[in-house]
Amino acid sequence: MPAGLPADEHGSCGPMAPTRSVTRLTLRRLLRGVVYVGVLILAACWSERTPVAGPTPPRTPLPSPSAGWRDDVPRARADAVEGSKYYARYCSQCHGDFGAGDGPGAALLKPPPTNFRDAAYMRAQTPAWYYRAITNGIPGTAMAPWDPRLDAQARWDTAFYVWSLATPPGSVARGESTYVQRCAPCHGIEGAGVPATRLDDPARVRESRATVAAGVRQVHPEVVPADESDLETVVEFVSTFLYEPDRSEKGRR
Repeated sequence: MPAGLPADEHGSCGPMAPTRSVTRLTLRRLLRGVVYVGVLILAACWSERTPVAGPTPPRTPLPSPSAGWRDDVPRARADAVEGSKYYARYCSQCHGDFGAGDGPGAALLKPPPTNFRDAAYMRAQTPAWYYRAITNGIPGTAMAPWDPRLDAQARWDTAFYVWSLATPPGSVARGESTYVQRCAPCHGIEGAGVPATRLDDPARVRESRATVAAGVRQVHPEVVPADESDLETVVEFVSTFLYEPDRSEKGRR
């Protein structure tokens, strides 16, 4: 036994191996804590910088919402392509390049980042929820507030990009074809044909995919496609009256 080391009753150094194991476990926990705190500090630093101006391309103004103007209602049509730029810069570190919640820091965060590619989960979410989360952050998580780091239009762009990550490739174009045949005769090509239920009403940002689909079944059972997936594509297309999707399908897998 090396000099200076305490021996047990058998004259051995048995306790040393468990001590090294405990030390390694402590170091791993310490490293996890340091990285977690680092993510929080980095997010806080970003949120305190000079606000980023919204995209410069002209936007299509939206009509007055049926429920009146509120802070969580967009004034203009959002742009998912612009939102993808903010997402890549500020969100992908945790949520992953493709929104699956698998970014470089995801494994160290408790609770883990949301998987925006989970179709069942995203079916119940609304663009307004993501706008509020981006604006105010989410207490108890690593999600920091991005107001005033991003202006309102940039936050809507990002919210709709995040919301659109669950949109299956090709579904918008497929839904447009069905909409033109079955819905446009009344609702119009731009969705404004029925004043009482304008499809470009900004208040619709508070509706989930599930809510819209249920409404179509209830109000227009005679035009609901026999194939459930056809109805889902119509829902995806109708949502584009509020935002411009990334029609190139780039960045999806």
